Amino acid sequence: SDKELEVVCNVKDDGKSGEGGRLFDKVGIKLQMGTRAMNHYTDEYSLLAKVPFKKGDKVFEIDRRLMLTTETALKDSDLYDFVRKDSIASGMQNVVLVLHLLNEYSKREQSQWWPYLSILPSKILPVLYMNKEQITNYLIASAHLHTALKMLRAITRQYAYFYKRLQSTKLPLRHNFTFLFYAWGVSMVCSRQNEIPHSRHRYSNKNHHDHKDDEPCSSSVHALIPVLDMCNHNRYSNQATFENDTSCLLAASDLLHNEEITINYGCRSSGDFYIHNGFVPDDVPFDMVGFTIALNQKQDPLFEQKAKILKTLNMPMTFGEFTLRSNDYENRHRRDPHLTMFLIVNFLQENEINYMLASENPVAVADEIYDYVQYESCNLSKRNQDETIQEETTVNHDNVAKSEIAAANGAVNGREDRGPVDEMKKRILGCIREYLSRRASISIALLDRTLKSLEERSKDSEFDEEIRLSTMKLLQHERKIYESHVLKL
Repeated sequence: SDKELEVVCNVKDDGKSGEGGRLFDKVGIKLQMGTRAMNHYTDEYSLLAKVPFKKGDKVFEIDRRLMLTTETALKDSDLYDFVRKDSIASGMQNVVLVLHLLNEYSKREQSQWWPYLSILPSKILPVLYMNKEQITNYLIASAHLHTALKMLRAITRQYAYFYKRLQSTKLPLRHNFTFLFYAWGVSMVCSRQNEIPHSRHRYSNKNHHDHKDDEPCSSSVHALIPVLDMCNHNRYSNQATFENDTSCLLAASDLLHNEEITINYGCRSSGDFYIHNGFVPDDVPFDMVGFTIALNQKQDPLFEQKAKILKTLNMPMTFGEFTLRSNDYENRHRRDPHLTMFLIVNFLQENEINYMLASENPVAVADEIYDYVQYESCNLSKRNQDETIQEETTVNHDNVAKSEIAAANGAVNGREDRGPVDEMKKRILGCIREYLSRRASISIALLDRTLKSLEERSKDSEFDEEIRLSTMKLLQHERKIYESHVLKL
């Protein structure tokens, strides 16, 4: 482990810990062999503390010179010429980094980054490892199916395009440029890249230029950072900063000897983790699913009037793509307000539409209904949650939660009812809850069918076990969201 970390840092003395001493004296690499699947082993690394760290300590620093970046890519004259002349590569930093990674990997020991590249994991993102038929079969009930297919289609087209373009170059990567090789490069960049400041921003002299005249201008560059990208995800964990040409990791809490060093990958949904990182954590506090709804132009006689109201509210006039989160009290402030408003308009009756359009301020009427639906539904969710808990045990209610509920109730109930608006609020809330419950129940039934099919594939040697398990976890997370919207009878 010490030797592996030392070669990753290329030169001993360049591996700095930040508090004195060498990097590999303070942290170590642990190789975790995964399950055997599709006749190959998956290899995963984790980073361990070899000495205790206090909160706020610098765990390690990685010098810019050790990083593989879109800036170092343009220092390769052959790759620079290719990128400069190519309309797609020149406009996409992530593509440049992929090509740079694959080109350096193809050089093998001749590359200065080979010690780092040689220990990168071999696994490919699930949506790039599976074919279109497999993705459709196992994500058919998932709200992320369209995104997964879109990514596969985009990467496939990129590969076909670059395969033709690279054959006339001198770049080493052209000799072994298969789809799996390109998919591996995309997987590494997609799951590991960070953004760091461009090196030219280190200088205060405005006349200083350390880049080519026709190099695309950007305040930041995409980078693969050795050692840092060996840190696994933890939602409560450390975050890296970049200063003085180094990537620095501070301990967010005390770390014990042999405790794993982790970082937070960011506020992502389970679908984002699955598609872009290749795994799904057990705990995803910012989870959500995509949710589409459209006005029925052919069968709804009120279509024109509803479209008019949506236009007045600066909303999508006929079709909307929104997000759906768990219907619980904790998520009340992160609900998609556009979804709530679209559903309100969708369930308006003719007399209610006439009332709203005839009022002095239709937007104010819509806002009043929105506040009631948005906050009252979360209060109902909280009350249902409390009733369920009380059936199992005696609960000491949180004073903060009580005050928030009272504040929300006051915001809703403190207003004077304005004629038919009061009835509109109650009726529409009921319609929305019933509609979401029905859609959620259908989604749950489809997810259960797919989960059962995946469970039956457990002994199928032709299906990657790691992908099967991560796909099941994704679907289980989605099911949990939908389940919170099903009305309890």
